[in-house]
Amino acid sequence: MASYEFEHDWPLTPVTDPEIIRRTNEIMGIHPYPKEKQDWVSKYSYQLYLEGKPFSTIKVAEEYDLRKANGTLDDVFK
Repeated sequence: MASYEFEHDWPLTPVTDPEIIRRTNEIMGIHPYPKEKQDWVSKYSYQLYLEGKPFSTIKVAEEYDLRKANGTLDDVFK
């Protein structure tokens, strides 16, 4: 996990309230993937990372859609 250092005089507090996150996403025009898709994209992206293969999460998400349509989502983890 990446860590970041900020130069500021105030503490940063993570936002965990789902309603605040939803409203912020709406205002910013962010449309998160459904949980099932996000979990698969994260897992497969991490697998590619560990294997040292280049990847794009956008391309991985497109692969999810294709594999879901073909019924082969789990084949990639065997």
